[in-house]
Amino acid sequence: MFGHTSLKTVVAGLAVAAVVMGCEVEDDDLMGPAQQPQQPAPVNQPVSVISMQGPLEVTLIADRANYQRHETVYLQIRVRNTGHSAVTFNFTTGQQHDFFAETHGGAVWRYSNGQHYSRVAHHVTVQPGETWVREGTWDQRDNTGWEVPRGVYGMRGVVTHYSGNASPVFSEMLPITLR
Repeated sequence: MFGHTSLKTVVAGLAVAAVVMGCEVEDDDLMGPAQQPQQPAPVNQPVSVISMQGPLEVTLIADRANYQRHETVYLQIRVRNTGHSAVTFNFTTGQQHDFFAETHGGAVWRYSNGQHYSRVAHHVTVQPGETWVREGTWDQRDNTGWEVPRGVYGMRGVVTHYSGNASPVFSEMLPITLR
């Protein structure tokens, strides 16, 4: 169709025609074949934070980083014993874990709020190499039942054990966004 005219000449001619017609032409338009756009980061992928507390690797996972209004936030805390000896968690009630949603003003929601736990003390032993997992959900409401405002919230998980001088095992803060 173009005979012996080079593709570069045709592109340059089209660019001049576009300018004459009042169209904007960017330098990228003259660079040859279009480059494939970079793929955006996967959406709706789980997000997590990991921290070490002695021999315990504590991981907090949310099913994703961004949520729309009324979507349930799924949370999981995993505690892996990376040590060479068993670790025992002692619980004073049936509650073994908790989750929190925090803002700059402090905690706005606790998973355990309104939950009823037995008053039976018990223990859980995690052997070397084993992972102990607990889950919970948040409906984007505060402890009084009101929907929380849109924004960024820091999620935390905790193993609520008490053993002599040992204190609860907290995860690092995991930011999520409510849109």
